[in-house]
Amino acid sequence: MEMFYLNDGTREAIFNDEQFEDLLRDKLSSSVAIYYKEKISELKEKADYTAIKVNTDLDSYESDLEFNRNCFLELYDMVEELERKICEKRTTKLDISNLLKRMERKISSQI
Repeated sequence: MEMFYLNDGTREAIFNDEQFEDLLRDKLSSSVAIYYKEKISELKEKADYTAIKVNTDLDSYESDLEFNRNCFLELYDMVEELERKICEKRTTKLDISNLLKRMERKISSQI
């Protein structure tokens, strides 16, 4: 409930939007009440659009995060593989170089 004190010294208790529209119509004019209703409708549409856009942006951001997470998991696996190769006796510089190039390509694709 909202209590409004009017210029003529009276008070009006408003419990919902319809009562507020009636107050505008009674104290000002029908055109003011119509204008108010149209503006409220426009604001609701904008709020709905904004909510949809925010959710779409969040979904996109979440998708990007998942994609980046998977990339880091692949890089982590490559680092483990590199560690194993370094410990192996038969590992060549070419093996390590190839693995490092794969890692570089993966990182470049994310940048």
